[in-house]
Amino acid sequence: MPAVHPDYRQPMRFFGAFVTSIAVLTAIFWLLPLHRGLIPPAWFLPAHVLAELIAIVTSLLIFATGWITWRRSASFKSLLVACVFLGVGLLDVSHVMTYEGMGLFRHLDNADATVHFWLVARAVAAVGLLATILVPDRPVSPPHSFLLLFWILALVGLAQWLILSESGELIGVFAQSEGLTGGKVGVEISLALIHLLSAAILYRHMRESRPHYLPALWAALMIMALSSVLFSGASALTELEFAIGHGYKVLAYMLLFRALFVEAVDIPYRRVSESERRLSQLVAEQRLAAVAFDTQVAIMVTDANQRILRVNRAFTDITGYQPEDVVGETPRILSSGLQSRDFYAEMWAQLARTGRWEGEMWNRRKNGEAYPEHLVISAVTDDEGKVEYYVANFGDLTNAKKAEERIHTLAYYDPLTRLANRRMLCDHIRKAQSGRDGRSFHWALLFIDLDNFKSLNDAHGYTIGDQALRRAAERLVACTRDTDIVARPGGDEFAILVGGLKRGPDQAAKVAQEVAAKVVARLRAPFYLNGNSWSVAASVGIVLFQGDQEDPDELIGQAEIAMYEAKRAGGDSWRFFDREMQQEAQRRGRLEEDLREAAGRDQLRLYCQVKVDREGRIIGCEGLLRWQHPERGLVSPADFIPVAEQSGLIVPIGRWVIEEACSILQRWSTDPVRRHWSMAINISGRQLGHPGFVQEVKEILHQHQDAASPLSVDPALLEFEITESLLLEDMQTSERIVSELSRLGIAFAMDDFGTGYSSLSYLKMLPLQVVKVDQSFVRDMLVDRGDAAIIEMVIALAKTLELAVVAEGVETVAHHRALVELGCDYLQGYLYAPPVPLEQLPDQSAMDALWLGDPRNGDAPR
Repeated sequence: MPAVHPDYRQPMRFFGAFVTSIAVLTAIFWLLPLHRGLIPPAWFLPAHVLAELIAIVTSLLIFATGWITWRRSASFKSLLVACVFLGVGLLDVSHVMTYEGMGLFRHLDNADATVHFWLVARAVAAVGLLATILVPDRPVSPPHSFLLLFWILALVGLAQWLILSESGELIGVFAQSEGLTGGKVGVEISLALIHLLSAAILYRHMRESRPHYLPALWAALMIMALSSVLFSGASALTELEFAIGHGYKVLAYMLLFRALFVEAVDIPYRRVSESERRLSQLVAEQRLAAVAFDTQVAIMVTDANQRILRVNRAFTDITGYQPEDVVGETPRILSSGLQSRDFYAEMWAQLARTGRWEGEMWNRRKNGEAYPEHLVISAVTDDEGKVEYYVANFGDLTNAKKAEERIHTLAYYDPLTRLANRRMLCDHIRKAQSGRDGRSFHWALLFIDLDNFKSLNDAHGYTIGDQALRRAAERLVACTRDTDIVARPGGDEFAILVGGLKRGPDQAAKVAQEVAAKVVARLRAPFYLNGNSWSVAASVGIVLFQGDQEDPDELIGQAEIAMYEAKRAGGDSWRFFDREMQQEAQRRGRLEEDLREAAGRDQLRLYCQVKVDREGRIIGCEGLLRWQHPERGLVSPADFIPVAEQSGLIVPIGRWVIEEACSILQRWSTDPVRRHWSMAINISGRQLGHPGFVQEVKEILHQHQDAASPLSVDPALLEFEITESLLLEDMQTSERIVSELSRLGIAFAMDDFGTGYSSLSYLKMLPLQVVKVDQSFVRDMLVDRGDAAIIEMVIALAKTLELAVVAEGVETVAHHRALVELGCDYLQGYLYAPPVPLEQLPDQSAMDALWLGDPRNGDAPR
């Protein structure tokens, strides 16, 4: 027998095992010596009626389910099964009503009438199921459905008339002396063969994916065949074979009902669930499409009449037109006049034929400048093939056109990997050196050599070697940006030119190190070539440059020297050509590794520097982060804070600072002197932009607040200091987060005001309480009138906006007096105390001694 379709394998295993089990049990029963046992007469009638009633109800359920399925799908097969089993149910009713002992149709002389009804019902079921399997499925209209129902009912009526009127010669089913007649046995065997034939045909149909109910229908047919075999062996109606056969008949009808129920109810429900899943997926895809729409490629969407509906940001960048300039217009607004009518006629003709056009053309920007572009136009159609939209994607080819002539005259690409060759790499280095940003940008050149590649090439031939080089090239391209240049100077050597590193040399070195580490990791992974796994590591040399101090060949040579140093160190690593820079990068790497463990190893400290009011009274402190390294000693914040910012460690470290500040405030809450002191801490941009920052602060405050305990933190005593540069990144998000935290009671201070953008809008938009004057202005205010004027302006502005002013960096009494005269509210600096550990924090008596105990200070500035 042919194998069934994969969709049916699992259900057929189940139903095949089920049918096999029943057949084995039937065979065992048949071989038992008591298989001819009789059912007690008192039990026979109730058991028989119950079995037939179950069969009748199941037949009517099959009719109802099939009829509903036909109403939903107009399927002829569902309709045929429904009508057939309506007739089967009616005939089974007649069978029950004519049975001896039921009290109906007592005028009949033919005692075999009840069996005749029974045989006809089963014959109708057998032939009907065979017809359902054989006839092709097709839609059926309501008039034809009722016609089929009429003929089935007519057939049932004819059978009832023939049997009840005894107008015909009916076959005998039981002889007193012989038992079952040959006719009765022949009918049973015929019904069994019909069922087996139907099951065989159905099994062949299961070679293809069809409705899911086929395995259950196959099982029903096989069990019907078994029931007919049992009925053919029963010599009396009260024998066990007869009772078991009735049980098989009921079981088969139930399986058939299950098959139709799955098709009519279960499968539609699954389809609805699948539709809901696909709808959710479609919504997600639409969101993704919205993000993809805002790409670097210009996109223009028009309706079928070529009216522009939407453009993206790249469209504005390339053409200069804002969306409001072009929406409602046609693409002719971009026309340069450099294309002929024939060009456009051919373009629209191809669009009409294929629904897509791709090519190059000249358009005109808003400023009148003509520019070349690569354009792709796609037609979007509905289900009927009618155009709904046109989507145009294009990119500016200005720079490509300028270089086109030279690219075509020089062999700039490696034929094996399609990467840039050495000549093209040198050309890109020269462009980087001579460009307008050549002296302000840093560049990194990575020279890469595959370790032990010669052994692979010699051992397995150049074909495998060439495949490995192509795979290596693909991996290098995958781990670089589009703006980077990947080249193959020759052999098993590659190079990457990483450009646009506008930050300082330290940051440029860090980026180059990250690229090198990624290259080494990617090339370390095994290559799968011709079914085998090959491992090829790499050594990378790095050189940084800025400007045109070195010739491109010299830079390549320097990077190659650094590569050989990496190879001498064992390979599978990277080295900088500049040893000092390499040492610095390694130092920063070790510093980052140590910093990751600093909080867990209790190495972080929060030093405090007091803030005083105009009269020298301590009103609070600023918490300043320090790192007490077991080997490095006290690490300067200038060394580790940038590393924490770049690596993202500032987020967990910042949480530790907030928790420590709240713990200090909690301890102070029971100190009668310090209970009203505030604690200010600095908040970085990465902290403020962290998605869970607000919730994190809420949790920390909740952990340090207990209404039933005196050890409770007042959020108003907690002050977050933020800088102007932090706000420049995302003003809208920063404003939202600051507002949310302010509603918790936390105060906010603008730190280093005047050193950055110094926008008045920050002071107006944000719920600030404090403005801090940077110490760079305070330091020279006594000798630089400009600094003094800036401080005076900041204080006057803050007073107007009802903000408190804190001056930091106060180091002399003269500074103190001048700032008090200008109206500064609070002061902070080494004059009062340096940042110290919490246990060394001075108290008010120390402040009083500072003013009164040193005669050189003169009178106290009260």
